[in-house]
Amino acid sequence: MRPLASQRGEGKAGCIFWIVLALIGGLIAAQWIPAKIADMQLGDHMDEMAKLYPRATGKTFRDEIMKRAKDLEIPLDPENVLIEKNLRRVRMRVSYTRELNFIVTTVEWKFEHDMERDIFIM
Repeated sequence: MRPLASQRGEGKAGCIFWIVLALIGGLIAAQWIPAKIADMQLGDHMDEMAKLYPRATGKTFRDEIMKRAKDLEIPLDPENVLIEKNLRRVRMRVSYTRELNFIVTTVEWKFEHDMERDIFIM
């Protein structure tokens, strides 16, 4: 058995590896989490609009979605917002691509919301 003094330096590479891995995970999460939260907030806003504005027109829905997307810093084109509304149902479809810039690469993340809801007018 070797004395403890001869075991100097062993085990430090594993610690450095896990620290680097944790830093990379933190950098990825710092880009990914805000994008996902903004996407969920846009979906919630679309659902709330369908509930609260049963008499609104398709143009009103589109304008509200574009305004909310701008507030959330979502790169949304008006051509990618499709609204279909009749007397009983409203259907909203939104699709966009968001670029996540990491240190060594850029990832395009595609988001899509397709929401269909019955209209209840009281």
